[in-house]
Amino acid sequence: MLDRLGMALFADGADPAAVLHARDAGELEVGRDGATLRLVLPFATREALRLTQAGDDVLLAVGGDERRLPLPSALADYRASGARFQDGSLLVTFDPPA
Repeated sequence: MLDRLGMALFADGADPAAVLHARDAGELEVGRDGATLRLVLPFATREALRLTQAGDDVLLAVGGDERRLPLPSALADYRASGARFQDGSLLVTFDPPA
């Protein structure tokens, strides 16, 4: 079954090992006033997103799929303070420890 799928997807001779994107899937910026985590979600819509923080993890749901994203140790004491969806990316802001 997977053989047939692979043949159909790459019938035009495309290299299945080729890099099909040039952007990173995410980026973290930590500063004195807080932090921002950018997650690239090119096929998501704002209406389909649900985001919560559970301890040291961020729970991200897009439609019916949910992923638990462990936060980097640099954000261990930070708390999510807001989020917005902009240009195909989810931007999550974090407040620094008090």
